[in-house]
Amino acid sequence: MRSAAPASRRVARLGASIGAAVLILVLAASPASAHATLSSSSPADGAIVSTLPSAVTLTFDEPVRPVAADVRVLDPTGTGVAGTVTGAGPKVTIGLRGSGAQGTYTLTWRVISADSHPVGGAIAFSAGHPSRPATARFARTDTTVSVLFAVMRFAGFLGFALFVGVLAFCWYGRPDAARRRGVGLLIVGGWAALVAGTFGSLLLQGPYAAGAGLGALVRPELISQTLATVYGRALTARLLILGCLPFLLAFGLARLGDGSRMRRLAFGGAGAIAAVGIAVTWSVGGHAATSSQPFVTVPADVAHLCAMALWLGGLAAVTVTMRT
Repeated sequence: MRSAAPASRRVARLGASIGAAVLILVLAASPASAHATLSSSSPADGAIVSTLPSAVTLTFDEPVRPVAADVRVLDPTGTGVAGTVTGAGPKVTIGLRGSGAQGTYTLTWRVISADSHPVGGAIAFSAGHPSRPATARFARTDTTVSVLFAVMRFAGFLGFALFVGVLAFCWYGRPDAARRRGVGLLIVGGWAALVAGTFGSLLLQGPYAAGAGLGALVRPELISQTLATVYGRALTARLLILGCLPFLLAFGLARLGDGSRMRRLAFGGAGAIAAVGIAVTWSVGGHAATSSQPFVTVPADVAHLCAMALWLGGLAAVTVTMRT
């Protein structure tokens, strides 16, 4: 009869490995939070023009998607004069309507950057002469939605690291480890966290971008807006890939240690294709795809994600399979 001590040690090792993965992911992910920034505007912030222009143009340092409902222009009396809002790449154009009163105009804006995060700000310009600007109201992201969105994104990265890294460990070094309960829990838990994180991000992106609460989680128009973006399509593709992976595991993982070289190669090749495909869904929906040289930055980002998964997942697998 097995003693309780080895089982408790296995549980402790599993918890320690997951804790280490969480800590490293937090430390590694914290710098990668750059979002779109406003490069220039026409009229410029603080400028004085002779007459009110027919439109204001905002230029950002990367392609953005404007949140039209949160783009406002107030004239000197506080009356809203924003017209049609259009976006094309890094430029957002806001048409102006109204009487063309002289004084200071305040424009508040909110856009979605390439990594799906909303970014907001304000500029002021004057027609004819400066005046006291009207009080502007800024759109804010719901705190609960923002926290849950961050949790879902983190769960996706953690799940990817555990799922891919542990499978790679089993394929390359320890085919017999796949039959161990602790390793199996890492694989299944990683897949489940990746699915949950991806699906949660897909639902939360709409309210997160619109500044709405959890009550808007399944609002059809917000879901449609998300699915129409590159980020939304990337999440959908990731879910489709993840839906096929249980079949790969069912047919390949249990037979990994039977000594067949061709079977191991086929399983490894299919797993590598799936891992790269999942990593691509992050890269094409983020900053890597919007750089001036995406043919360089996207592959580099994919390689970075896969290396992270191999390292952290492999570390978790080694920790679980260690013998005291």
